[in-house]
Amino acid sequence: MHSFEEDLGALLAETELSSAAGGGVRWVVVFSPTGCEAMLRSLHLLDPAERAQQKTRKLDRWRTLVATIGPTTRDFLRDKFGFEPDVCAASPNSESLGDGIMRFLEENEC
Repeated sequence: MHSFEEDLGALLAETELSSAAGGGVRWVVVFSPTGCEAMLRSLHLLDPAERAQQKTRKLDRWRTLVATIGPTTRDFLRDKFGFEPDVCAASPNSESLGDGIMRFLEENEC
């Protein structure tokens, strides 16, 4: 989808504006390697060498977390960009993704 990066950037800006009352946690879920680079650019996490800036993830008043639908997408983020997502679904389906996110939130008291 050619407009993905622009659409994601607009959505991130919109949710930042709506967080004025106090912030929170928001998730960006990546379903395939195709959207990884655009996602990282939209989150302003790529340096000029296209390596992810993991340590500068305090992006805004929201804590933005990243999940992948499975290990293929996670491994692509790791190998190509040096980026470690917060959650990787154990199996590439919505139930597993939801379970992984819930487990992360419980373990990290988000």
